[in-house]
Amino acid sequence: MAGHKIFDFSDKSHSIDGKIATVIGMIAVALFVFLTYKSIATKGELDYIYGIIGIGDLILGICGVIIASKSFREEETLKFYKKLGLILNLIIVVLFVLLFLTGLFMM
Repeated sequence: MAGHKIFDFSDKSHSIDGKIATVIGMIAVALFVFLTYKSIATKGELDYIYGIIGIGDLILGICGVIIASKSFREEETLKFYKKLGLILNLIIVVLFVLLFLTGLFMM
C-alpha cells in the first residue's frame, strides 16, 4: 500500500458535516433498497405513499450532496466521511434520475 497511511496520528478529526452526510447517505441507500424490494415484490403495484417516500428519498439525497459539498470547505479535518457521504448521496441522486428518465421514455 504505497502512499497510504494505515495509521494516522495527526491532530485532525473527522468533519461533523461529513459524518452527517454519511448517515444521510446510508439512510437514503437503505430507503432505496427497501423501495426497490417492495416494487419487485408487488410487481410495481404499490400505493402512492411509496412514491412520496421515494420523492422524499431523492430530496434526502440532494440535501446529503449539499451538506457533503459544504463539508469540503473545512480544511483542518479528515476527508474519509466527506468523500463517503458525497459518494453515497450522489449514487442515490443518479439512481433516481435514471429511474425517472427510464419511466419517462418507457411510456
